[in-house]
Amino acid sequence: DFFHGDWPPPPNLKPDARWLSLGAAADLGMYHNVFGSSQALVRKKSFFKIGGFSEEGHSTFEDWEFFATAVLKGFHLESIPEALSWYRQKRATKEKSLMSSTNSYNNKLRALRPYQRVMPPELRNAVLFGWSRAAATKSKKNSPLR
Repeated sequence: DFFHGDWPPPPNLKPDARWLSLGAAADLGMYHNVFGSSQALVRKKSFFKIGGFSEEGHSTFEDWEFFATAVLKGFHLESIPEALSWYRQKRATKEKSLMSSTNSYNNKLRALRPYQRVMPPELRNAVLFGWSRAAATKSKKNSPLR
């Protein structure tokens, strides 16, 4: 559940938004993180077999990349269909978060890497083209010049 504010939410607070994951939906996971968040329980042995989190600076979505890799490698992934934690969304401040200070397209490309590893090479550019078109359409919709 998402909320705004500087203090922990009271028990009766209605969330600003709710995000429930679907679990091991590899097909949908190519376009949106349906797997879950970094607040996950993973067996240590499985974590290392999957390859852990890739390490690179100035990028996000390492959890999405990790879960996509796991599912595409055939690991079992389950999701609990209820919100178990709160996620604080900060209002606009001078302090930038990693998500707001990184390139969203490059972040999503990181999540696409597991799929590119398993898809035929001749389809990789077509998928990248589709993603870039979707990103261009989204940025036009959010543009103050429209």
